[in-house]
Amino acid sequence: MKKIILLIFCAAFAALPAIACTDCSAAGKKAENEGEARGEALALIRVAENIRAAEGAKERNELFAALCREIAEKAGAEIVYISPVYDDSESGVAHFKSRLATEEIIKRLKEEPRVIGASPNRLTKLSQPAK
Repeated sequence: MKKIILLIFCAAFAALPAIACTDCSAAGKKAENEGEARGEALALIRVAENIRAAEGAKERNELFAALCREIAEKAGAEIVYISPVYDDSESGVAHFKSRLATEEIIKRLKEEPRVIGASPNRLTKLSQPAK
């Protein structure tokens, strides 16, 4: 009889985490997204040969900015920041912001063939300085 009671107690104790978290996948996803800026994404964008061949940094960066604006428009986003590109740059970084969900912006950016990759804009907290 003691063995049966002990077995029931162990089974109930083992099932407790499953009962406490009925939708653990959603809780895990929420915790995962807490370190991200909502509605923001970073994308690595392929710099076309004609942009690299442009004369001067100003023209090159204007052409890259125009490319990023075009990509942003298709993705339903706006540009927050664009990295400078140089005559030997094969890619550049652009920071996009939208009212859409982060996952949706990333999905739309990845559909664009000129985008090498896209990811959420992750927030990083710095630790306190040592005393």
